[in-house]
Amino acid sequence: GASQDLQIYHNGSNSYIKDVGTGSLYLQTNGAAIYLQDTDGNAMAQFTDAGGSFLMYNGNLKLSTTNTGIAVTGELQADSLDIDGNADITGNLAVNSGGIVLTQAYNLNLGVSGYDLKMPSSTTIALLTGAENAILATINAGVEIYHNAVKKLETTSTGVHVLNGTAA
Repeated sequence: GASQDLQIYHNGSNSYIKDVGTGSLYLQTNGAAIYLQDTDGNAMAQFTDAGGSFLMYNGNLKLSTTNTGIAVTGELQADSLDIDGNADITGNLAVNSGGIVLTQAYNLNLGVSGYDLKMPSSTTIALLTGAENAILATINAGVEIYHNAVKKLETTSTGVHVLNGTAA
């Protein structure tokens, strides 16, 4: 315009589209999408009409929006990650430093059937084999060791009590 609210220019090194007026800058199309490409035609970003948005790296899709959230292709690296719901992990979860910390009163359940390791937020920590007790450790109390679901050894306030093949 005559007031130079929108400037499109090249300064000898870089090209600019510059909005220096009041309000926001809108890019609109009556087509199906807006595409950002490098000079070789490789996709950098795509924004579709009433559909997803896509971000690429070197022409390869890395992040897209869906009707339920986002999809990431490749590795996700973050300084922090807060999940406000369930997290479904397909593959391995590698904790390279620190550890897994439960900051609320929740259980840590590991295993497939009946949980092979259950670490509740209560006062008892249980190591299970299948659905049967293997070791029970109660905070400020005792430890019990089981064989084939039968208690064989327990600690007491005065020492250790070995059970001779019968459950106590």
